[in-house]
Amino acid sequence: GQANRRLTETQFAWERISERTGHVLKAEFFKHLGATRLAEHKQCQSRILHFSTVGQKCGIGEYTRHLMAALRREGAASKLLTSRSPGHEPQLTAEDGDADIAWHFDNVTWSTTRLFPEIERRVAAAGMTGAIIQHHPGFLPGADLLRLVDACLQSGVAPLTILHAVSDAQVPLLAELVSRGVLLASHKLSDVKFLQQQSVAVMHIPLAVAELPGRLARTSPIDRQAPIIVSNGFLRAHKGFETLLEAFVLLKQHVPHARLRLLAPDYPSPDSRETLSRLEAVIRAKLLTDCVDLDTRYREKQELISEIAKCDIAVFPYGESAEGGSAAASDAIACALPVIVSPSRVFDDLRHVALTVAAEPYALHQAMMSMLDNPSYYSRTSYASFAYAERQSW
Repeated sequence: GQANRRLTETQFAWERISERTGHVLKAEFFKHLGATRLAEHKQCQSRILHFSTVGQKCGIGEYTRHLMAALRREGAASKLLTSRSPGHEPQLTAEDGDADIAWHFDNVTWSTTRLFPEIERRVAAAGMTGAIIQHHPGFLPGADLLRLVDACLQSGVAPLTILHAVSDAQVPLLAELVSRGVLLASHKLSDVKFLQQQSVAVMHIPLAVAELPGRLARTSPIDRQAPIIVSNGFLRAHKGFETLLEAFVLLKQHVPHARLRLLAPDYPSPDSRETLSRLEAVIRAKLLTDCVDLDTRYREKQELISEIAKCDIAVFPYGESAEGGSAAASDAIACALPVIVSPSRVFDDLRHVALTVAAEPYALHQAMMSMLDNPSYYSRTSYASFAYAERQSW
């Protein structure tokens, strides 16, 4: 019987017949299983421990906020262990609930990140029924991650560890986590495939999309004569905001009333300040102050989504990045906008939703024009975002 099962799994599993279908079916299975278990746990409230960067300028922290809110809607309580970074206390809100600062996150030199003392006592005192650890190579070093995991295991819970970036160097550490009974998950299909090739068990969980009441696919820009192009995300050099600005200059030659919104909160890094200076210089030199909105304010997610929804096309010309997924692109998809992305691997899971073009000004300009000139194409790309958002919403 075991031999027959291995034969079926290796030769006739859905992943072998159709890789994408297999991953879709597995994701739907776990969604159904999760919904069933949540219904069961509503009888005795679950308490989930979250280890993340909530309150910091970090997309993973924002993601965790939405995860906690989604679980709260299903009746689960949360206990948060968040971080302090150099010169920056976490900006927590009432909705973050029961929260402790339990680790130091060095997002400046990336050399002194560490757990605070007595992490074992803090974890045990949480009285958790489940735990979710958000892991990125820039977070805890391996020894500290194992210490955190052991603290969870000693409390009787095998934590789910969500991987936000994977590299060759991490394979031994991740294999050790699996050997201790830890569940691993990733939002990035290519990382899942890589780890499975290394015999490291990991689940694929698509990156969830924000909910937007009344979300509808679009048939055209809000104002065909004055379309609004948008890009959002922390103001970092690799995000390609400068390239998009050059592409917008080309677009203005054909669509003179077009506008560009860069919703790009600053980030505590030198490249963020340098990028801001260069963008401001180009906007002044090209006399674009009346049609380019460079907004570096930090917005809560729902306010940000509301602003993106006022726009017509979203563009993300990223360079290569170690990020596991793009929450910024997901926010635009949540608004059912047509989305244009670069070949950066961070967008690999969105190729069937977004239009991929080279991250260079003329290619981006041509892509924007193709959507604005062709109502049918604009409608199809908007519907692709709408359908994905409905399927993958929180």
